[in-house]
This record gives sequence, structure tokens and C-alpha cells, in this order.
Amino acid sequence: MAMTQNGSDAGPFVPARTRARLDRIQPPERHPGLQLDKFSVGGAQKDPQAEALKEVCATKGDKAALDWALKRRNAMLDALGATRFEATTEGPLTLHLSRASALENAGICLHPLHGFCYLPGSGLKGMARAWALTEAGLTEDDPTFTAIFGRSPDPKKNVAGTAGAVVFHDAWPLTWPTLVRDILTNHHKKYYKKYDEDSDPPGDWMEPVPVQFLAVKHGTRFSFALSARPGAEPAPASALVATAAGWLRAALSVNGAGAKTNAGYGTFVPEAGPRPAPPAERSLTVTLDLVSPAFFAGATQDADDCDLRPATLRGLLRWWWRTLHAGRLPVEALKAREALIWGDTKRSGAVRVTVASEGHGNRSKVSAFKKSLVQKGPPNNPNKGHTQGLFYLSYGMDESDKPARHVLEPGGRWKVMLSARDTDLNSDLSVQQALDEAVTALWLLTYCGNVGAKSRKGFGSFADLVLPDGPVAGRLQPVLDALLSNLLKPPTPPKPASSPTLGDVIFREWVVSGTPYSIIDRAGTVIQAFAKSLPTKQHRAALGMPRKPVRPEPGLPARHPAPYHLHVGRTTDGKTVLRFTAFPSDRLRNIPESRGRMEELAGLLDAEFSHRPAGGGGSRPGFPGHGTARPVRGFPCPGRYQGERVTVLNEAGEDYRVDFGRGDFDFVPKSDVVLD
Repeated sequence: MAMTQNGSDAGPFVPARTRARLDRIQPPERHPGLQLDKFSVGGAQKDPQAEALKEVCATKGDKAALDWALKRRNAMLDALGATRFEATTEGPLTLHLSRASALENAGICLHPLHGFCYLPGSGLKGMARAWALTEAGLTEDDPTFTAIFGRSPDPKKNVAGTAGAVVFHDAWPLTWPTLVRDILTNHHKKYYKKYDEDSDPPGDWMEPVPVQFLAVKHGTRFSFALSARPGAEPAPASALVATAAGWLRAALSVNGAGAKTNAGYGTFVPEAGPRPAPPAERSLTVTLDLVSPAFFAGATQDADDCDLRPATLRGLLRWWWRTLHAGRLPVEALKAREALIWGDTKRSGAVRVTVASEGHGNRSKVSAFKKSLVQKGPPNNPNKGHTQGLFYLSYGMDESDKPARHVLEPGGRWKVMLSARDTDLNSDLSVQQALDEAVTALWLLTYCGNVGAKSRKGFGSFADLVLPDGPVAGRLQPVLDALLSNLLKPPTPPKPASSPTLGDVIFREWVVSGTPYSIIDRAGTVIQAFAKSLPTKQHRAALGMPRKPVRPEPGLPARHPAPYHLHVGRTTDGKTVLRFTAFPSDRLRNIPESRGRMEELAGLLDAEFSHRPAGGGGSRPGFPGHGTARPVRGFPCPGRYQGERVTVLNEAGEDYRVDFGRGDFDFVPKSDVVLD
């Protein structure tokens, strides 16, 4: 019998004598495949699975055996006259997650003899085949298509089956691939289940469910090979091999290989030749600049894990996208539209997100978050000795009973690409519409939101997004200008989702000076003083309940993060700004009280950063660079005013409807946009 760390019975997973023999071998010397498939302890996700995956990742494999096997493989491929190319993983790679195993959704494709991770040729052939049909414009009856991939027999049409002329070989790593633990967290478990009258809309009060799985570390080089099938005519076969190799290279670079490709996994960069890219009208590549320190972490929460993960960014884009639609759509419609763009358990979404660090500069900016930082102040901070606010907002990042979290200092940069594809021919949502809505969510994230732990407390802010010239910017820039001019005012739908929505938000902005740490410290001092001024826990609940209480009190939410977002950002003209975006919640006592508390807090921050006493006339309208606070309702937008009638046109001369008076925010043609 096996025992888990908490002492619960994990069941007789292997005979005792077999286990005794295995225990004589230290984990680094074990075979990865046997450790994963035969000796892993099954059980719940949280503790037993994490420990089992840690043991699998501890195996080092036999590098000498891989070198020997590569020599034999290369000799065989040379004899076949195979076409070979190499490519490196740009992000994590995972595949065969749901294969039969003692662990839940934590499998990975390992060589049955040697134990290293590889990509089966059958999957690579399927990737090239899909690319030929969806991107190269071929049909299954095209002569080139059938010559490369073959044809299944069809007795009804009296068509005989044929074998393809191209052989897709397994892709092998050139060095032993390092396995790492990765993590995926479902924040809205009840929402993603089948909707019924008793289920909850997607909200911040739901309990996150983390799931760990295995992945190959980024930066791993693989060798891909294709050859002509023995017996095929040499002349046409060589041309077919070259064509198929081009499709495979493109599919690896644009669509990715393995599982979770829409979350940025499995992207490959060819070692030689130009890198294939999706069409410009269906993709956008931007640079994200980190302005305030960020607490990044994956499954291991160590220094190597302190980086922006594509799955993290995708989850946040999904959250901000939902704020655009949650207030005006019933839950069923919201979920259906969300599935089209971002996917669900039954389908793959239209939008893919990839993230790549710019160079290796980000790694040098990672450091442990020490108590001395919040007690004595960060380096070169003029407010040394006055960091109680910083300590308050970063609470939990350096707990005495846990290792200190790592922080990525300002200056990190990432290349982010959003691309879209048609995944549902029966949907009225076009590829361009899906991409436009995803880019709008990214713009909102960089304007109001943050990433990483403590992301609502000013940590993990980006500089304002700049759209590069191109088709996407031509379509979207007028829409973003309109979004800046006014907040959505959605009508009350039949079954509204009570999750955060831009239709009911409090917004302020101040041009500030100082380091990101000192700005967060000043804001934290104000927020802490405000929290202390509230008389009871029931009143303080309006500021959020980030941790589930041991003894829940009547009238208090079980869990709810802060309903406000502090954003320490940078405008496109280089000014440092502090933005405050609050979403009143009916789960935090009630809407009137939640809104009232957020208005009070906004007024106190206004007094601190506008240098005016609280209650001295409130905020004055202003625009970036004028040094004044923003109005409670409405984003700042120079040169546009409420009630102004504008026409929104893209580069192709098409216009879009952005009717804020009705609460519509749809990317569909209509002229004479009214902002009121």
C-alpha cells in the first residue's frame, strides 16, 4: 500500500516487492517512462499528483543512449535520402496529456525504449495534412494532396485506396529534453459546466482549481525528417517531399504541435530559412513592456519559473474580454460566444496566443522578494523607511512558513502574437471579428489590468499597447478610440451575468512621478488606512476577501479578490500613470455598498495623487499629461466628447458600429457612431 504526504491511502499501485526493488534506484537514474506509467501514485490533483510529477521530472535519462540512437537514426535517414530540418521550441511543449496513466491529464509522449520525449510521425502527418486543407487551399481530391497523403478506399464511389508517396518520420530531440511541471488553473469551474438555472455566472468568487501536468522546457531542438516511400517514383516523389516539408514547417511555426496549442504551447522556430507566419489580416504581433514589478510563477514557483506564461496571458485576455460582454448577454449566450473565441472543453477556440521573451534580458531581472525590501525600501527609493503600503499590498509574497516568491523587476519585454483561424463554419463570427475582440481585450489588459500574483494591487503592469501599422490597426484603432471616449452602458438582459462588466465601473487616472515601488507604496498606504477606518469585517468585505476563511461569518463572501485594479502604467508619450478601475460586485454585501466603498477609495486616492484634500470638489475632467484626475465615468480621450457624432472607418473603407448609448460593442458594419 502506498501513502500520500497527508497520510491517506493511495492504493496498491504496484506490488510491494516491485516497489522495494525500484526504491534501490534513485529518481535521477530511473527510466522516465516507467516512472510515469508504472510507479506514479494516483490520487487527487493537489498533493499526490504534484509529488508524482516531481519524481518524473527528477529523472535525467540516458544521454549517451540518445546520442547512440541518433547516430543510428541519421544513418538510416541518409540511406533513405530523407529531407531533414531542425526547429526549436519557442515555448513549452506538451502532448498526449490524456493517454492512459495513473495520473489525471498528466501524460506525455515518451519513447517506449529510451524514455525521451518525441513527436510521433502520425501526428506530424496530420498537422501537414490540416495545413494543406486549411491554409494551402487544397481539397482532398486534389492530385497533389492525394499523392502526398494517399486516399482511403471508398467502395460506394468505387475508389480504391492508395498509399501516400511521403513518409513522415518521428521527430527526435537533439539533446535530452528536460521535463518540467506546468500548471493550468480553472477559475470558473461551475460556469464551464452545463448551464442550468442554479449554476453561477462567471465570477471572481469561484474557487480556483489548479491542475499540474508535464511539459518539455522551451528551447529544446528537434530534428524532423520526411522521405519518399520506397517504391514511389523518384522524380515526382522528391518534389512531393519538399512540398510536404514546407507545409510541416509552416504548421509547426504557425499552429504549433501537441496539446494546448491555442494557449501558446508547441510553437517551433525553424533553425534555417525564413520563419513562416500567419497572414497579416489574421494576426497581430506586439511588444509588451513591464512597468511595475511582477510576481510570476508556474507550478514550481522558483526563479526559472518567474516569467510570463502564454497560458497566464490567455486567461487574463479571456477575463477582460468577458468584461466587454458579460453585462449585456445572458449566461448561455456569453458562454457560447466565449467558446467560439477562446474555446472550451468541447472545442478549440479561434484565437491563438503565443509569448516569447525578447532575448535573455528578463532572466537577469529576477530576484527573491525579501522582507528587507518592504521593510527598508527598494534600492534608490527616496521613501526608504516608509514602505508600510508596499508591505500591505504585497502581503503573502514572503510568508515565514513558505519560500519567498520571486519577482521580475520592471523592464521585461515580450513579443506577443495573437492569431485567429476559422474553427466553426456555422458561426456568424468571422475570423477578423474574433481577432479584433481578442486585441481589444489585450488593449484593456495593458490599459487597466496587470498580470501575476497581486496583480490587482499594482504589480505586473504593462505600458499602454501600441498597435503596429497594418490591417488590424486599421480596423481597430477607431474602435479603441471610441472605447476610450465612454464606458459601455449595457441594457439589462433577460439573464445578465453578474461577473465584472465595463458597463458598471469606476475609473480614475493620475499622472504621477517616482519609482513603481514608491507609487505602489503610496497607494497601499491610502488603501490600508481606508481599510482600518471601516468599523467591521462586514464593511471591510467590500474591499474583497482574497482567502477563504476558516470560519465563514454570515453575510461575508467565502472568497472574492479585490474588486479594484491598480495599474502603474506608462502612456505612449512616456508619462507614468496610476489608474484605478473598480468593478462593484453584488457578492460584496450589495451593489450600493460596494459602489459606495469604491467611490470613497477613489476619492482618497484622488486626494493623495492630485494633491487636493478629500471632499474638495471631486475629480475634474482631464486628459493624459495634464496632471489632473479623471472623471468617475469615462475613459480619457483627447479631442472626443460625449454626444459627438463620428464615423468609424477602417483602411478598407468599411465602417463599424460602436453604439454606446445602447450598450452594443459589436464589430459589425454600421456608420454614424454616436457616443453618448
